[in-house]
Amino acid sequence: MTQEQFVAEYWPYFITAVGILNPCFMLPQLWKITSTQSAEDVSLIMLSLLMLIQFAFALHGHFIGDTLILFSNLAAGSVTVATTIAAVRFGMRAA
Repeated sequence: MTQEQFVAEYWPYFITAVGILNPCFMLPQLWKITSTQSAEDVSLIMLSLLMLIQFAFALHGHFIGDTLILFSNLAAGSVTVATTIAAVRFGMRAA
């Protein structure tokens, strides 16, 4: 199988799966913060940088007309925003 054949046959499925998994990757952290009501080991700098990257890629998806990149990164950025809000909320409560 050539690279062109692989890309034509399998790449759309792979990239769709990655697009669906992208927003899910921060969900375990959000679950841990909300279930333990503690954000002791969470780095707000890391969350902020991640949010910046995700929303930048959402803009990139918009500019190139790729709705998968746009919506995958909007959803991922939204989960990161929720995680950041939870971290600030529970981090401040513990202080």
